[in-house]
Amino acid sequence: MDNYEDEGADDDDDMDMDNAEDGAEFVQQLDSMDQLVVTLPFLPGVAGERLDHESSGNRSILSFRRSEADAAVRASRNSGMSQRTPAEVFDAVEQFVSFGVLQQSGIDGVIKELSSFQDADGDEEEVAGGEADAGQQDARRLMRSMLDQLRLALHAQALGPHQAACALLPLCAGSKSDKLAVAFRRMGAEADGRLSQSQLWTLLLSLAAGLRGMRASRGEPGENNLQHSSVKDEMANLAVDIVEEASGGSSTADNVSFDDFGQWFNTTGGRARLQWIDLEDMRKWPGAREQGLGSAPSEQAAIERASE
Repeated sequence: MDNYEDEGADDDDDMDMDNAEDGAEFVQQLDSMDQLVVTLPFLPGVAGERLDHESSGNRSILSFRRSEADAAVRASRNSGMSQRTPAEVFDAVEQFVSFGVLQQSGIDGVIKELSSFQDADGDEEEVAGGEADAGQQDARRLMRSMLDQLRLALHAQALGPHQAACALLPLCAGSKSDKLAVAFRRMGAEADGRLSQSQLWTLLLSLAAGLRGMRASRGEPGENNLQHSSVKDEMANLAVDIVEEASGGSSTADNVSFDDFGQWFNTTGGRARLQWIDLEDMRKWPGAREQGLGSAPSEQAAIERASE
């Protein structure tokens, strides 16, 4: 098992994106709200008892009721995803790749693998008859919804393994810095994990679609439906802006590293434009600590699981 790059960012690293004060404020807002409304990926403003991102035109809105947030937290816990590191999610997805992509059978395999509860010794537990229990079934429905939303956003039946893994990252352990550090390393074509504009667009779109899928699993169509074409365009424009701004305004820049991204996020207004990315850290969701999601698994535990 690799160290920092494959297990995530150190919370004390200079490029850390998880400011403690911002995180505490975000948790307080979530805990006091009845509904979370997010416009991807635009500037937020707080109104009443909900975190409300300003919306105009056809900008796409994503909303969570408190009951929906609770269901997502339960799915993370009941599936065992809350005990998986981001690197383990990428590794699990890779097992089901066929000819470079995940077909439907591969998607089914990923969902079953990542929703298999493991006990303290790392052994899978099954109920009588080998059937998934109710909590696992709910978690599997949620994961399927997350990946279905990604397929809709991409207008594709098959998914790339990195796309699928990124969409499922909200459910696993770790901060947003942990998850993004691993995503950059796994998706980057270069040894230093730099992402092209296209790869960065794929990362942002996968994260956004996965979050939308956590809401869509409730099966309520209407004004909260993700406008896929709009979000694709928004994420493409954002990726271009990030690469250019992270390079100091160079219009010829065509890639970005995780450190570049972290610098952009912390110093050039990126935190305001990407506040929704805090939702990647499920420990910041309401009820997470009560459900036992208050801390990530230790690095040693991850190493021991990987060696078995």
